[in-house]
Amino acid sequence: MAQSENKQEMQQDLTEHTETSPTDVQGNLTKTQISGSDHATEPTQTVSDVTATDVATGETENTVSEESTDDVTLTDGQQQTSKQAPRTHLRGRKWIENFWYHHKFGTIAGMVALITVVVCTLQMCGRTKPDLYVMYCGSEQMNQNRYNTLREELAEMAPSDYNEDGEISVDLIDIVWLSDAYCSMYKNQGYNVDAAANDTSKMQFNTEIQSGQNVLCLLNVDLYLETQETTQAFATWEETLGYVPQNALDDCAIFLSDLPFGQLPGVRLPADTVLCMRKKGELSLGKSSEERDRFYAYHVEALKTIVEYGQID
Repeated sequence: MAQSENKQEMQQDLTEHTETSPTDVQGNLTKTQISGSDHATEPTQTVSDVTATDVATGETENTVSEESTDDVTLTDGQQQTSKQAPRTHLRGRKWIENFWYHHKFGTIAGMVALITVVVCTLQMCGRTKPDLYVMYCGSEQMNQNRYNTLREELAEMAPSDYNEDGEISVDLIDIVWLSDAYCSMYKNQGYNVDAAANDTSKMQFNTEIQSGQNVLCLLNVDLYLETQETTQAFATWEETLGYVPQNALDDCAIFLSDLPFGQLPGVRLPADTVLCMRKKGELSLGKSSEERDRFYAYHVEALKTIVEYGQID
């Protein structure tokens, strides 16, 4: 009897075990299989747990990925900046300040050059081209008013408007030079004579005689005699006027004070000043042969007018 009851209880347990949900069995089996897998993730995680973990992991990976991307982008941007720096578009005052900071020396040099060109151009355009070319070299130091007065008196002796520009203009070179006699006189009077400046004046005169274009000359007599002896630079009266004027110093010169023109208040120069004229072949004119002859003939006419000024036939 007891045996029969034990048998019934065993059958009942077996029945209950057999009626257990297949799902539970499958689930237990699945868990067991997953637990035994070498490649499985945590077997105890539920779907919700797995999802949350995956999302969190994904966000973390995305964050890392974004940070890495940002780092790469920044690095690439820095490399790109070193190669192709983006230009900042400055405007107005900022642009001017930036330009001045980087280019001020070049700008200043350019402005100076431009101003120089403009001033020279205006002077050239506004300057009347000379008709008559005269050089004075002697002991008188002229002020501006004296210089202008002498130029005006010489312009009156010009035969015509050579350049046909509506105005007769005289190019007058004024060189202060003291002969030995003047130097001794000034020293005896207690004045200091600047020998270096006097030598410079002599060099300037020699340059004009060798390569200048001044034709008529008003010179200290000692300077004239020395120059004529060494260079034969001056034309004879026969070559210019065709005759020797009365009171001529020699074949080429005459004291200006011996001429009525030399007595004019605006002309009166030191008594040792002589009038002479350079030879045509000595001139450096840069002109054609025909123009050269015309230019020289014009000055011969002026010389004749000066020599014959105030004479009564």
